[in-house]
Amino acid sequence: MKQLCVWHYHFRPGGVRSVIEAGLPALAAAGGFDTALMAAGEAADDAWREWMESRLYPCRVRWLVEPAFGYWSEQDGAVEEAVTRIRGQLPALTSGVLWAHNLSVGRNWLMAREVSALPESAAVWLHHHDWWWDGRWERWPELEGLGMGSLECAAACSLPAGPQFRHFSVNAAEARRLTEWSGLPVHFLPNPFVPQDAGPREMDAAREFLRSAAAGSPVWLYPCRALRRKNIAEALLVLRWVLPEAMLVTTGGASSGAERAAWESLCLAAQQHAWPLVPEVCRRGDAPPVNALLAAADGVIATSLKEGFGLVWQEAAAAARPLLARVPAGLEETLAACGISWRAAWDALWIDPEWFDAEAESGRRLRKLESLAALLPEPFRWLTRKDPLLSSGPVDFGSLTLAGQLEVLSQPSGSTRRRGMEWNAGLLHPAVPVRPRDGHSAASWAAALLRMAGTRPPGAHGSDFAESAERFIEPAVRQWLRQPLLWPEG
Repeated sequence: MKQLCVWHYHFRPGGVRSVIEAGLPALAAAGGFDTALMAAGEAADDAWREWMESRLYPCRVRWLVEPAFGYWSEQDGAVEEAVTRIRGQLPALTSGVLWAHNLSVGRNWLMAREVSALPESAAVWLHHHDWWWDGRWERWPELEGLGMGSLECAAACSLPAGPQFRHFSVNAAEARRLTEWSGLPVHFLPNPFVPQDAGPREMDAAREFLRSAAAGSPVWLYPCRALRRKNIAEALLVLRWVLPEAMLVTTGGASSGAERAAWESLCLAAQQHAWPLVPEVCRRGDAPPVNALLAAADGVIATSLKEGFGLVWQEAAAAARPLLARVPAGLEETLAACGISWRAAWDALWIDPEWFDAEAESGRRLRKLESLAALLPEPFRWLTRKDPLLSSGPVDFGSLTLAGQLEVLSQPSGSTRRRGMEWNAGLLHPAVPVRPRDGHSAASWAAALLRMAGTRPPGAHGSDFAESAERFIEPAVRQWLRQPLLWPEG
């Protein structure tokens, strides 16, 4: 038996699952794996399990559900019990290659620590989609409570060195910076591209579904879960300026309790003010698949403040749909490497500070900054003592709290459109992204992963790795402190 174990906290819909869906069948075939062990902290839904098993055939699929693998914040057991359960399952996970997804995001430090301590006889592919130090500081007190209370220790646990480990990052700029910092080869592995063309019948059904959902208005689709970092209020503002007759339609809703309050506040405000928003259409029982919705929509919009790998760009390109998009810092290299280009986008959406209550917004931010200091490691706490963002000049909409964003949206559209278009001239024009190169097919992606996995890494980090952790992480903390939507609720 040649086994590939696919590990993730869960198999809920989202970016990580889409990578597994697109890449695993090709990887199993190219790597000669005859067994796929799908391991997670909770059971996947039956329909998805059946679909994956059919796609992987003749590769045998086994499912392993261990609650101790899930998000630590969703567990209520003792640390010792969870560690015992994790260690009890490690022999099954490492009976072959362990392909572990996103341990670096820090949602289960116990699992990350156990994996980082695996012996050299193991074969571990660490697939990094996100990092705990990049906008997820609510995890830090949890990390300290679990016994890893230094930047150096946490960094070494997230990016372990040794011949048993291979590191893959979905972000090109990140892979380059991580390699320079750690002294380890961190390979850039863009997501596999598997276009899913909709048939004529699916297209007709999707057009009718969207026409009904949007009451006949042009539909601009945001294919995403309702995460705060997706900055869906910004999508509403952009459409108000560029295509005021359009309806914003989102595919997903809040996927966790941490996101629910903000999402419900936005939906309630949209309902009260009759803003053109149709939320979470894919939760309707008769919803067509997302690829059909993408192809049937009039356009696609993406306003995320954090985006590691540009999935929406790939989807818009595959469907040849016009795209309105914010390009978060660090994403340009990844999109260029994937052969995706566009004529217009923005990295900041400038607004007039007169459109929101600047004094109240400053108070909201400063109060929150005070509480954020307790979340951060001591070397970074001084960064919260001053709020440098609000001024008398133009302000990036993405730097506002949700309350501030809702104040802007509550302004009459006529009073913001002229100046908004003037200050953002040349950016807010829909562009059709170029289709990604064929080199990012699932088969070529699997071949690239296997080729990278065959490269033996050095046995240790570079000499300056531990000492430079603070220096490496600080720019990410500064960026996080500029964008309140990324801050934890509460």
